Amino acid sequence: MSKGVSPHTPKHRKVSQPSQTPRAHAMGSRVICATPHKGRELNNYSLGDRLGKGAFAVVYKAMHLRTAEVAAIKQIPLEKLKSVDSIMSEIELLQELQHPNIVKYLGFMKDDQYLSIVLEYCENGSLTTVLKKFGSFPENLISRYMRQVLEGLMYLHHQGTIHRDIKGANILTTKEGVAKLADFGVAMRMSDNAEPAERPGVVGTPHWMAPEIIQMQEPSSACDIWSLGATIVELRTGQPPYGNRTDIAAMYAIVQQDSPAMIPADCSNGLRDFLTLCFEKNPRLRVTAKDLLSHVWIKKFNATEPQLGVASPEKAVQEWNSPSRKKRLAVPSILNLKNPKFNEQNNNDIHDSSDSDIEQDFMTLNVFGANRQVNPKQLKHKPLQAFVEDAEDVYDDCYTDDVQVEIRQKIDKTPKKTSGLPTNSEDEISVKTSAENSLYESPHSNVSKSDIDPFNGLEDLLEDDLDEELICAQNEAKKLISLIASRKCDLTLEYLRLIEIAQSIPVIKKQIDSSRLFTNSLRILPHAPKQAIQAFLKLLDLCIPSGSHDMVVSFCISGGLSFVLSQKDLDSAIVLQILDRMTTSESKHLEDDKMGIARQLAFREDAIEILCSFFQEGNSELSALQASSVVIRVFNSCGPRYRGDLWHHFNTYHLFKLLIDWLHLPCVLKNNADNILCSNIYTLILSFNRAPQDQLVAQVDQRILRRLMRAYIRLPLGSPHRVVLLEFFKNVSTLVPVLDAMYKGNVAPHLIAALRRALHDPEVPDRESRAAANCLVPTLFNYARIERARQREVAQYDVLVVLQDCVRKYPALKEFVFPIFSALAHANHGQCWDALWSANGLQLFIKLVTEPGWQAMAIAAISIWLQAQPTAVKPILLPHINVITQALTATTGSIYESVLSAVTTLLDQNRYLCKAIDTKALYRALQSHISHSSSASLVQCLQVVYWSVLFNHEVGVSETKTIFLLKESKLWETLLQLETAHDIPLPCKRLINQIFAAFP
Repeated sequence: MSKGVSPHTPKHRKVSQPSQTPRAHAMGSRVICATPHKGRELNNYSLGDRLGKGAFAVVYKAMHLRTAEVAAIKQIPLEKLKSVDSIMSEIELLQELQHPNIVKYLGFMKDDQYLSIVLEYCENGSLTTVLKKFGSFPENLISRYMRQVLEGLMYLHHQGTIHRDIKGANILTTKEGVAKLADFGVAMRMSDNAEPAERPGVVGTPHWMAPEIIQMQEPSSACDIWSLGATIVELRTGQPPYGNRTDIAAMYAIVQQDSPAMIPADCSNGLRDFLTLCFEKNPRLRVTAKDLLSHVWIKKFNATEPQLGVASPEKAVQEWNSPSRKKRLAVPSILNLKNPKFNEQNNNDIHDSSDSDIEQDFMTLNVFGANRQVNPKQLKHKPLQAFVEDAEDVYDDCYTDDVQVEIRQKIDKTPKKTSGLPTNSEDEISVKTSAENSLYESPHSNVSKSDIDPFNGLEDLLEDDLDEELICAQNEAKKLISLIASRKCDLTLEYLRLIEIAQSIPVIKKQIDSSRLFTNSLRILPHAPKQAIQAFLKLLDLCIPSGSHDMVVSFCISGGLSFVLSQKDLDSAIVLQILDRMTTSESKHLEDDKMGIARQLAFREDAIEILCSFFQEGNSELSALQASSVVIRVFNSCGPRYRGDLWHHFNTYHLFKLLIDWLHLPCVLKNNADNILCSNIYTLILSFNRAPQDQLVAQVDQRILRRLMRAYIRLPLGSPHRVVLLEFFKNVSTLVPVLDAMYKGNVAPHLIAALRRALHDPEVPDRESRAAANCLVPTLFNYARIERARQREVAQYDVLVVLQDCVRKYPALKEFVFPIFSALAHANHGQCWDALWSANGLQLFIKLVTEPGWQAMAIAAISIWLQAQPTAVKPILLPHINVITQALTATTGSIYESVLSAVTTLLDQNRYLCKAIDTKALYRALQSHISHSSSASLVQCLQVVYWSVLFNHEVGVSETKTIFLLKESKLWETLLQLETAHDIPLPCKRLINQIFAAFP
């Protein structure tokens, strides 16, 4: 506990340096603190005014004492944390994000009381601060700020991350007027392979929440777009949507009420349209940040603004809220933008910076290859003053009462006992027996104490009863390491002897690990004989599993990875073994390591070439298994941003084709269900399924498709790999070149047979049957919807009968099945007509005429069929001809226009059908829509009326009765009104005159 400081203590007094050497600490799942390099100065910050305060953190303005750099430091008391895992996830996210419109991350530090995050300082504070000081924003200023926010969101979503708490308080501005997104405490990564482990929670701030978040649906990037719209309402009116209601009432209104109720009444048409897009209730239909950047409202006010920032925002807001405009801001107290208890802080928060007992702990963080070292004990607090800004949530997390924040912490303060072990390092490590040097660990961390201290675990062996054999082995190993460093020995013999000792006494591996032997050997080996290099690789392979992850990382950074890869021609098996062990060791220590060994392999084309070579013919199953495991780790280490280049490298060396060839080798075919190599190959196929379209087109040809289908047939029922292959077919069926390859490879009959078996074979599990139908039906839809040659091909294999069985079993798939029926009708070929007659296609189309959404498609198909085979179709169609009038009556809007167009085409080609249609019902159906029809629809309506009148005369209906029917349906009055109208097209007037001319 820090001691109190006298009020007369100088503000920036240097902290006395303690004499002990700092110990490394483990936090979460990574080592974040290490001994500093000799002679290197520690970075020191001095705290100033408090900028904001939240539920879990306080944000201060700080200055770097050496560089005078101004930053914002977010301090989180350790006593409020149960774990630092979630905080570390925020830090890892921040250090990856690099964009002008996102607050820059500078580093972090930790002492006994606080975990501190160093962030870029934004002088103007948040938009909420400006809003409170100067009043509501004009539209032109909002547009310019939102353009920058959208650019930041587009970058963030492209990285696979959603913010989940967009609001004015989390948008900071600099003195140049640049807007930056801040507060990523509740941000979430959207992984490619992630599956929700539990029901999503309600995360964010109520008035800004999207309806799908309130309903606890799966979050997506669309929720940030809704929050963006709520932020615009906040800046325009002074409060967010439903700001005059409580949190619960606002959340209920967001879900239940129509979105237009949230749009301010005094918005311009451009802003109203922009907000309408943001407040789309269906998240799947909500536009993206990229689309909004091209909106006319954004372009209108940013066309003449080439610079990044916004000039003089305070002046613009003051002019907008001048007394003459009588638009003063009124922010309701429910938003809690002020904290009346803020000035109750006292000097108890001041730390004693002169306490000589303060231990010299420090943290080292590697951010994109640069070590940033900070000394948290040299953070000096000046007495807190009254907070001069109005907003309290700048830089800080904003959690509501409805948000459950689960942060776990476990601190292990068990002191280590010292030992008399000899050290082989140039820098001695002194181990104190005090709780001040305790090791911080997360309960979920895989980093053990032995990984931090290479000699941990040997103390019990070095007591008085320690046997002489171990002591002799340690001394000999120390001597051999010294001889290798001096280069005055036979390297081959020394390395081989170390291998013998390490194999007989495994504990010696840790001594070799801590001696930096592998890193130091890199200066010697380039000029060493091949036998010495091979012995070195064997020793490295032997020590990696039991060595620390720090040793592996240090070795790779020092050039070890390049050296190992360059020895592929010498001994490819040992090189692959080392790569496998390195990436396996990394996965045990780090979760989603952004600059790890697997990521380094992803950026090295020579490494990709080596890995792909192990899948070529002639390599052993073990080599392919190890190579596939390494490739999977490389895929998992890369986010969506880098996988495009990675797929390109793999395709350069034909990895996908090599994987498909392995599926047909005897070693894999022996046991497709349980073979580990087979599972790895299907995992990689699933990864390639997400590759860009150009990469897929370059790799997939008719040979690959046929081999994939053959592999599917050979897989046993119930195998999850079957669904993987079907999903691959579904994905590539959207590519026209791949569809041509399917046709040339004669793949369609096998797809139809697979669907038939999935539906009718009782041995196929229900889950696999549903998954197969969901993949195969869209594949056949893509295959047969355009090309007539492909349509004729599927028709001859009775695909329509199978599809009808599929609709009966899974009705939701009719969205794909019915268009296939229509496509075969439009193919206008004998084989297609035969397939339609076999499947009772005409009766299906007649039924679909009365079903909403399918009327136009069904009438168009009937029209084509009637033209091709009138003798066979007419006797079946005439008894049901009145379904046409039912379709016209039941449809509205754009659907009505499509149906009317199809009906007009049908009657134009087969005008004798007008004799069979119920004239009275037809006139009523046309009258219900004629008054508000478009010009094109009006012409079509008048054409149908004219044909009906003519055919009534032909069949002997009197003129009086026809006029009576027209008047009864009020169509006669409408025609008289249209005759005298001046704004109707000329074709309509001509048709009206022809109709009246039919009644002399």
